[in-house]
Amino acid sequence: MTASTSLHLAYGLVALTLLLTSTGCIWRTADTDHFWGPILIRANQPPQGNAFLWEERSVVPLVAEGGNHIGLTIGFLKRLAANPIEIDKKASLRWCYGLLNTSCSIPTVSDGWYWSFLYSRITHNASPEFYDRYVLGASVGAGSDGYQATLGYSADTRQKPQDNAYYIFCYRRTNPFQTRFELTRHTTAFITFLDQEAC
Repeated sequence: MTASTSLHLAYGLVALTLLLTSTGCIWRTADTDHFWGPILIRANQPPQGNAFLWEERSVVPLVAEGGNHIGLTIGFLKRLAANPIEIDKKASLRWCYGLLNTSCSIPTVSDGWYWSFLYSRITHNASPEFYDRYVLGASVGAGSDGYQATLGYSADTRQKPQDNAYYIFCYRRTNPFQTRFELTRHTTAFITFLDQEAC
């Protein structure tokens, strides 16, 4: 191996390292969010919380999204997604991290933020019915989160309720993990909802 070949190889490794550490990638499907590259993630679910919640924050100024939502953000992205507690149905978030996915757990808010450097995923069993998305920078995107073309600061919320269902929904951006998001399909359970304090 000549000196120039060694130098080109070293430059290539440095460039690849810079690319991998300065880009976050997210692949979204109906039931799983896959995260590659440096991204902060946290999640919570019952019984500690009143909704199934997961949130990601970019820590580098370039994020690419694919799958159900295709987009590119130059700047910083924060997205919180939620599904309701359905009174008559059991559900669960699963959080797996590491390249071989050997470590999977049921997350709680007490776990705090987790820095996913190489790969992790959150399995949520259904498309989110609510999301709150913030962008600081420039962003374009289209898909399950709607259509975006923004420059500067933007914040967007979207709710996709199911048909023939009753909901209680309370959300505050200042404390998103206190969100209350409950669903029932029975009138008697809805009357019980009405007897409770909403938020």
